[in-house]
Amino acid sequence: MRARSARLPPAFAGMALLSMAIGAVVLITGLTLLAVPVMLLIGFVVALVAGVFFGSWALIEVLAALESWMERDARFQR
Repeated sequence: MRARSARLPPAFAGMALLSMAIGAVVLITGLTLLAVPVMLLIGFVVALVAGVFFGSWALIEVLAALESWMERDARFQR
């Protein structure tokens, strides 16, 4: 027994294809606009992490230099 293929009237098929095309444009546009804030958020988080990392590194270097200076300066010797 052979399965019958469903045949759509041309007007209905055309409207269905047009609806799918419009839906695809709307969906792709929506997903693209949704991706922009997500990418901005990721960029801000990466920038924040890098800033904290390099700021901490700089603070450690400054404290090490301050310690070295305090060890050599006569005003801090007892």
